[in-house]
Amino acid sequence: MFWVRRGAVAAAAVLFLLTAFYVFDRLVSGNEIGRRVEVSGVDVAGLTPEEARVTLQKRANELLTDPVTVQAEEATFSVPPADLEADIDVDAAVEEAMQVRNGWNPVSWFTGFFSTRSLTFEEIRMSPDKVREIVAPALTSATIEPRNAAFEVSADGESVSIAPSALGRGLDIEAAMTDIESAIRADGAARRALVPLSDLEPELTTAEAEQMGIKDQVGSFTTEFPEGEERVKNIERISEILDGTTIPPGDRFSVNEKVGKRTPENGFVSAPVIYDGEYKDDIGGGVSQYATTLYNAAWFAGVPIKEHKAHSFYISRYPLGRDATLSYPHPDLAFVNDYDTHLLVKSWVGESSVTVALYSTKDGRSVESETGEPYDHKEPEIVRREDKTLKEGTEKVSQSPKQGYSVDTFRTITYASGQTKEEKVTTVYVPQNKIILYTAVPPPTTTPTAPTTTAPTPAASVPTEPPPGG
Repeated sequence: MFWVRRGAVAAAAVLFLLTAFYVFDRLVSGNEIGRRVEVSGVDVAGLTPEEARVTLQKRANELLTDPVTVQAEEATFSVPPADLEADIDVDAAVEEAMQVRNGWNPVSWFTGFFSTRSLTFEEIRMSPDKVREIVAPALTSATIEPRNAAFEVSADGESVSIAPSALGRGLDIEAAMTDIESAIRADGAARRALVPLSDLEPELTTAEAEQMGIKDQVGSFTTEFPEGEERVKNIERISEILDGTTIPPGDRFSVNEKVGKRTPENGFVSAPVIYDGEYKDDIGGGVSQYATTLYNAAWFAGVPIKEHKAHSFYISRYPLGRDATLSYPHPDLAFVNDYDTHLLVKSWVGESSVTVALYSTKDGRSVESETGEPYDHKEPEIVRREDKTLKEGTEKVSQSPKQGYSVDTFRTITYASGQTKEEKVTTVYVPQNKIILYTAVPPPTTTPTAPTTTAPTPAASVPTEPPPGG
């Protein structure tokens, strides 16, 4: 019995000492990384977070500088991870190391005396664009681009069919980045990434295209223009950007949001525009012809038009009262797809005309349009402006006069249910002033008279001529 009591006392003493040592150790090392912890082969045990951060940053720099070997099909090459804009999150590694054996779990604390816990840099970031730029060329011979489903318009323009999509074969950027990340973490011969070819899904599959329900023409319009003008390049460019656009049911479509600002970098050139009541040259002149054509296609499709502004002047190549102008960010042309299916925008530019058509699934609606007679006529003014680039004493008409007036257009939409919706749009065209450019004839110069001893005779006054036409 004596020895049992003595053994119990000894055990209790040992337990007390271990507990005291455990508590003391936790208190004095609470802001340090636990025993036998390493990150990417670097011992960080007992280091404070600041010390570990400095130590691990050196290791991270080595891993980002030493090249990794990339094998893509038959091509093998080396690339420093830094060239891929790779970056290692050292702070995340320090935080993870601090969580190991650094709490009040006695089992975890005790095992730290006998086993090493090895961690790696888990969070490695790199640029997908850089990986694609460097790796993709090695796969060129084996790459097959995926083919998107495409909407094909019938010869008469009345309906749409779907050209099926197809899988491609090539660089799987996510798989490639995962393999390269593993190689970055490794040492020696293990710093090797095998980049396999993978199936590439098209952005639009046949099934997805079919679900859009795009089958029938629901609105179309054509406007004409003189051949060879610089503005035609802008009509072609905006047509190129918007052709093939799909608008989901219920969505608002904005031309300016889709096209962006008209700039040379965006493919637009300088051409005449109406600005502050005058024709001037500016980047993107001519895009309003496309806007007018699209506006009329939307008008006859019977969709709600949410933003629209007519030209300041009436231009005879457009339907009276149904034209649209654009600037950035406003005025804009915007409408809502209130069909139950997607709306497809298709456009074609010929030698002397542009056509825009909208496709969806017909829902039984019909549209009637009527244009009233012009009223509230306003006469133009004559504006004279000096232009010193002209020959002295000459003038020219830079803008011909036209009356201004107002006109009303009416749209009646009849739905399959028999319900009708009537709309009225009032357009006010301002007068187009007659602008005359001129240069004045400078008054003649006089030569000073030499002084005489006799009283001078009073000089006759020299009349000055008014500006031409004044």
